[in-house]
Amino acid sequence: MRVAVFTSGYLRTFRYQFENNFDIIRRDLGNCEIDLFYSFWSKNHRSDRINDDWHSKIPDTCFDNVDKKKIDEYLIDSSVTHFEGEIEDYNLSESIIRSSSFPEEKKRLASQYYKVNRVATQFFNPGYDLYVTLRPDVLLNKFIPREEALNIGKSIIVNENYWYNAKFNGTECNEYIWISTEENFLESNSQYCNLEKIRQQIPHIHGEAITGQHFKNIGKDIKTFNFDYRVFR
Repeated sequence: MRVAVFTSGYLRTFRYQFENNFDIIRRDLGNCEIDLFYSFWSKNHRSDRINDDWHSKIPDTCFDNVDKKKIDEYLIDSSVTHFEGEIEDYNLSESIIRSSSFPEEKKRLASQYYKVNRVATQFFNPGYDLYVTLRPDVLLNKFIPREEALNIGKSIIVNENYWYNAKFNGTECNEYIWISTEENFLESNSQYCNLEKIRQQIPHIHGEAITGQHFKNIGKDIKTFNFDYRVFR
């Protein structure tokens, strides 16, 4: 089985424990090849907000500046089979933020979803059994078993909680991880191309609402799974 993992945006705390995700995937999925594709900004950022029990603060010494050589060396030392990636100038992010029609306090979401779409379109290759969209500061504790992976069909698999102790209800949807297939990967990562339409459809602008509405718009079957993930900030 072949798995492609896509991560993007701010580097955040990527080099803290991200490589453990590959071990979790192999543990629960069984024998597989895992390739990683990334697209980060040239400037890093972290949040000090600890919203709930999903979030943990790591030592400042574990927070890195963006250095492609260090990123690639880190991945060489990990158990990833193959990787490709890029660093884009942060000035582009600022331009996207300025031009967004979102309210001022929500404009950064446009940059976030630009990156989700960028890494997908830049590095998409056919031939993988699973395509995993995963934030760079997330550590999984569970992954779907092989039987579920083999029966994913045309579905998208999202975390069963869209927020801490808040179950997926068909509207709000977790944006930290989802699994898609070759058939629906590019479409499931195309929020950025549809932000104006989505903005008119949701009462409140935040990532969970954007992703949930987008998945409704593309009309794919949504399944849930408890990835039991944690976020390191």
